[in-house]
Formats: sequence, structure tokens, C-alpha cells
Amino acid sequence: MSSSAGVTSCELQKTVLEDGRRLNVIDTPEKKSEVLEDNAEARAKKSFEKKATEVSLHMCGNRRVLFDNKTKDKSKKSEQLKQLLSLLNEAVDNNGGKPYTDELFLELKDILEMCGNRRVLFDNNTVDKLKKSKQLDQLLCLVNDVVDKNDGKPYTNQLFLKHQISKLEETFTIYEQLSEERAAQLNVENEIHKLVERIHELQNQVSLEQQLSEERLLKRVENLEGNRNHNQCSIM
Repeated sequence: MSSSAGVTSCELQKTVLEDGRRLNVIDTPEKKSEVLEDNAEARAKKSFEKKATEVSLHMCGNRRVLFDNKTKDKSKKSEQLKQLLSLLNEAVDNNGGKPYTDELFLELKDILEMCGNRRVLFDNNTVDKLKKSKQLDQLLCLVNDVVDKNDGKPYTNQLFLKHQISKLEETFTIYEQLSEERAAQLNVENEIHKLVERIHELQNQVSLEQQLSEERLLKRVENLEGNRNHNQCSIM
């Protein structure tokens, strides 16, 4: 969890750690981001479309204020109070005048339970390099824990599998449509072929009838000539 606002859309980021390891991170907007109107599942689907096979870490951010009760730095305390007031004002604006929502805590609880209560509290405002390093080490330890418990994969795959099924169903639907179109095309081609054959049959029939008609006409002409010759012989 971060003490400051994160991204406003799903983003794929890549970095190389000091030890040479490559880390690919899909960062999603915080749970109550006003920028996005779609739900967590839709955001997860978008993130999986961003080369999900290369993902090393999928981050889900919720905005929190980190207090250091031991600090004596007045400017730091003042900055913490400003962050708190900003967060409260945003909550009041988003929740009809209430500085909190019961649903948010229930949703966060459900998310943590689904993630095996794995969480890291980040102070993004710190300039302490040692603290930053410890935060990153904590995060990578949790990633390694997921890898060990998830057959070598750095993410749980329930939504991923659901997304894959959805894509396969879309592909199957497209194939069905193409098959129907192809079947319709073949049907049209068959009908055209039948019409062509019928035309050829009619042409042959017309040609045959014409040939018979010509033969009958020729035979009548021959008969007439024969009768005329016979009549001429009788007169002589």
C-alpha cells in the first residue's frame, strides 16, 4: 500500500534491480480512483492484456497516510497532516459527506484475505535509501513466497484463467460465425452450381429439340420433292 496516489490507468513498467534481476510490474489504479469507472475484474483483464506472460508483479494500490510518531521534524509532521487532510477531504467528497465507507474496509479485508494477507506498507515520500531498500526487499520476499506456493508463477491465476476462458470463448464465437458464413457461402455456391447445371440442361434440351425440328423439316422437304417427282413421271 502506498502513502500517496498512484497511477490512473493500468501500466506495465520494467526495471533492473541492483543485483541484475529484471522486474516487470503491472500497476493498477487505486481501488476508489475516480478516473476509472470499471471494476477490479475489468482492470485486471486490461492488465493481463499487457503481455501478462512477462509479469513479475501485479500491484493493487490503496491510498493511505503513513505517520511517524517518533519524528521531531515539524515540517515532516506538517506534511503528514496535509496528506491526512487531503485524504479526508477526498473521502468526504466521494462518500456523500462521510469521511469513510464501511464498504471500503470490507473490500480491503476481502482483498487481503484473497492475497493470503500479504501486504507491504510503502512510504513513497521517504528519501531514506535504506528504508526504500527494505521496503523493496519486503515486497520481493512476498513475491518469492507466491512463486513458491504457486508452481513457479509470481501471480495467482484465478482471474487470469477466467480471462483466458473469456478470450477462448470469443475466439470460438468468431470461428462459429466464420463457419456459418462459410457454410452459407458454400450453400450459395452449391445453388449457383445447380443453376448452371440446369441452364446447361435447358440449353441441351433446346438444342436437341431444334435439331429434331430441323430433321423433321428436312424430312418433310424430302417427301414433298419425292411426291413432286412422282407426279411429274405420271403426267409424262
